[in-house]
Amino acid sequence: MEFDLSADGKPINITLLESSPTGVFDQAGIAALSTWVYLGEMLPCDAVSLSFNLPPER
Repeated sequence: MEFDLSADGKPINITLLESSPTGVFDQAGIAALSTWVYLGEMLPCDAVSLSFNLPPER
């Protein structure tokens, strides 16, 4: 997923880039991400890249 952070640390402009299996958890993932809040210090910058992978549960 790709997103911007609002001035109050909430994800906005959430875009799903890729999913597997396609379409199964897309809306649930977007809904979950929309509840997150970044609590760290907001520094002025052009862009920050963050990548993480949630492996399937076993």
